[in-house]
Amino acid sequence: MSGDHYEDKYTDPDLRRQIKEELLNSDKGGESGQWSARKSQMLVREYEKRGGGYKQSEKDEAAKSLEEWTEADWQTEDSSERAREGDVTKRYLPKAVWDKLSDAEKAEAERTKEEASKHGDQYVELPPAA
Repeated sequence: MSGDHYEDKYTDPDLRRQIKEELLNSDKGGESGQWSARKSQMLVREYEKRGGGYKQSEKDEAAKSLEEWTEADWQTEDSSERAREGDVTKRYLPKAVWDKLSDAEKAEAERTKEEASKHGDQYVELPPAA
């Protein structure tokens, strides 16, 4: 066992690890070699698609949190579902957050994310207003 507790949670832990490794090394859902919430979503979907199951019927806190995160209406400031454009990544937030920001706050949130993404930074702090 590799310390991930997969044997306790999943009916096919080796399949789960294999898919996770594939996603980690992919640039889908984030930079290659970096884990992200989007990659977690993709892991759940692909694991289930390939026939993987769960040993417990009740979701743990991490699974519940991911489910809530997935249900949020995530988008860029201009309502696009695609955050990446070439080597620049736009800020990707739930619609409810964008709706609460002023135009100046939206511009600041977008500017900080785009600048950082040009330098290869995936995780960028939100401005205080966001």
